[in-house]
Amino acid sequence: LFDLKNDPDELRDLVLSRAEGNPFFIEEVVRMLIDRGLVRRHDDKWVADGSISMLDVPETLHGLLTSRIDSLSVEARHVARVASVIGRQFETRLLSRVVRSDDVSEQPTVPPEINALEAAGVIKLVAARPELAFSFRHALIHDVTYESVLKKERRRLHAAVGSALAELYPDRIDEYSPVLARHFEEAGDRDKALHHLLVAGHAAASRNAMPESHDFYVRALALVETDANASPRLKIETALSAAEAGMRFIPGGQTVAALEAIRSDAEAFGETDLVARVYALILRVRTIMEENYADPAFREVMDRAYAIAPQVSQPDLRAFLMGMMGQVLRSADEYEAAVDLTGSSV
Repeated sequence: LFDLKNDPDELRDLVLSRAEGNPFFIEEVVRMLIDRGLVRRHDDKWVADGSISMLDVPETLHGLLTSRIDSLSVEARHVARVASVIGRQFETRLLSRVVRSDDVSEQPTVPPEINALEAAGVIKLVAARPELAFSFRHALIHDVTYESVLKKERRRLHAAVGSALAELYPDRIDEYSPVLARHFEEAGDRDKALHHLLVAGHAAASRNAMPESHDFYVRALALVETDANASPRLKIETALSAAEAGMRFIPGGQTVAALEAIRSDAEAFGETDLVARVYALILRVRTIMEENYADPAFREVMDRAYAIAPQVSQPDLRAFLMGMMGQVLRSADEYEAAVDLTGSSV
């Protein structure tokens, strides 16, 4: 911009003023000048067209990027919008599948439009193997493109992307569950979103990624709680999974409050093993909080848990509850009873 011949000082001052020190803004202005033919290469120098002083420079970077997207051909703009729904980075195989399944007027051919978007500086190549993949050149370009998609169309495209992912990678559904969950959430497909959130939560927990697992289960619980037809069991089990995933980093009082909120539901549901799981997790969290049988809230849950322990069908769960009571007896110096109870739990 500074090396342009015939560059009006007014334009340079305007661009610098609006850029406010943001080099990306200046870069986008230069791209706009080149795209509109107001700047051209001549004898190894950049030369400004005489009408450059009439250029209307958008006041914000958002406006500048919106202008860039709007200047694309209809086909290229459509492909860019589909790509933005997939994400900032996308594979051409998935993009092609979604575009081919689209029923919007004329079907654009993906490879030529990909080339056009790359040439326009909207996207860039990031991988050639194992699959051809591109990324939006800047996060702001992705965001502006995504925001340009109407909400109804956005939901439809998210559903199409989710379905295409499942079709393309049927053997990797668990791996793609976090991505599938996001797309079906955005599509408003509660059942599919819930399924993939639960799968993603379990997979994250299995590799000890507890904050990630907790996030998936919390999102799943939000869907369950807003579904009037959801079963009580599903709500209780999802809440238990969220609490268990977060018990090591979520404040204990917050976790206990969440568990107490579903305790009455579990007791009303009346399945002994499910109630015992709630009691067991409350006791585990209260133990982490350094509470014991001397604390009334701990004691009340411990007594209830011990009372139903003999009816619990899961051996490990029954053993945990019996062992917890054995520890209580040992701390009360009732060693014989503690030994008997601990032995029976083993």
